[in-house]
Amino acid sequence: MELSGSQIVIEELKANGVEIAFGIPGGAIMPFYDELQRSKFPHILTRHEQGATHMADGYARVSGKVAAVVTTSGPGATNTITGLCNALMDSVPMIVITGQVATPAIGTDAFQEADIFSITMPVVKHNFLVKNTNDLPRIAKEAYYIATTGRPGPVLVDVPKNVSQDPFDGDLDPDISLPGYHPERAFEIEEDAIDKVAELAAEINYSVENIGARRLHTVLERLLEEISFTATDRGGETVHITAQDVRDRVADLAKDADLSKFIL
Repeated sequence: MELSGSQIVIEELKANGVEIAFGIPGGAIMPFYDELQRSKFPHILTRHEQGATHMADGYARVSGKVAAVVTTSGPGATNTITGLCNALMDSVPMIVITGQVATPAIGTDAFQEADIFSITMPVVKHNFLVKNTNDLPRIAKEAYYIATTGRPGPVLVDVPKNVSQDPFDGDLDPDISLPGYHPERAFEIEEDAIDKVAELAAEINYSVENIGARRLHTVLERLLEEISFTATDRGGETVHITAQDVRDRVADLAKDADLSKFIL
């Protein structure tokens, strides 16, 4: 059975456990919506694309599962910016699929064309512009993997209309290829690393003024009480901090903290 690019994306969403999509149809994304209807993939029709991203955000926070956002090209895609930024800042995983004008029309100021790939770079964890239908299985897998590993975040996949319509004749189960992305390494902490940090901290001997200690995170305040330097807060109060038991203190904090939410 010959599969289209849209069918491939839907099958990959299902394979990765994505159970629902939020969005609004439009010209460039219609082939994808046709397949959504045929496959009976659960979809919530929203009244605005920004609302779709916030709904997917809330769904992920409550359920712990990743949702998809589906929008058309141009203004439909650009309406997702605020929701993408919010998801990135709060480390919420999300897959955003945007329609795009056909590949021959990209860069020609075509109707409802916007360079959403470049526009969203600062507000997503990663993004893709798909130029070949046969790349869709790999990109869909990579998008989900990036969105859900390390520090979670939104990933945008921009799919030109002809790519979503063209027949697929490639590998349905390709390996992902993400050189340079190794989220698992963030959890590898050498046993002597904490001792080394404590030794360096113990050698510090200077004053820092106006650090606004009362505004610091609770864990950071606890650390400041142990590291050997003197700090003056905005109220003029001097805080004397010793190096005694720094190693044990840092080790205890690291052991008790939930580091998984702060890994890049």
